[in-house]
Amino acid sequence: MFVNFYDIHDNFTSKIYTISSIFNQNIATTGGAMSMNRIQISYNLNSSFIDNIAHTEGAGVHIKNYALIHNVKCMFVRNIQAAVYIHQIDKLINNKFTIDIMTDNVIFTKSKLINNTGMTGSAICSRFGRDLKIESFYAYGNHASQKGGVVYGHIIQHVHITKTYFKSNEA
Repeated sequence: MFVNFYDIHDNFTSKIYTISSIFNQNIATTGGAMSMNRIQISYNLNSSFIDNIAHTEGAGVHIKNYALIHNVKCMFVRNIQAAVYIHQIDKLINNKFTIDIMTDNVIFTKSKLINNTGMTGSAICSRFGRDLKIESFYAYGNHASQKGGVVYGHIIQHVHITKTYFKSNEA
């Protein structure tokens, strides 16, 4: 199955599934291939995000305000401005973020992130979350111009990295 969308943008959706899909050469300001806000579940299985560009963040996938994100056997290759950008913010009160840290989980299982670029977290940039789990993961040749050659996490409560291979990544 080949899917070539300019942008999937969904607001207030409970579940989004992408199965055996390819997102190739898409360009957007935010979320080159997919941009989602306020979702319960985003489940990506055996999908590829290749050569996508975001002018600000999330070239492959941009997700804001979520409960569960699970990427299984996905491939992110040559995306520009962070292959996956995940941001969890519930409210901004008195210039401070209020975060629901009991509901958000990000899981990458048997996924590959290769030759992605970005300012922070060229492969994965995750901000304000509870759990970031990376299992049986392969990251090669990713480049960040500032921080996090592969993964950049900002205010993440728990990070679990197991059976993972990082090679030739730089920041």
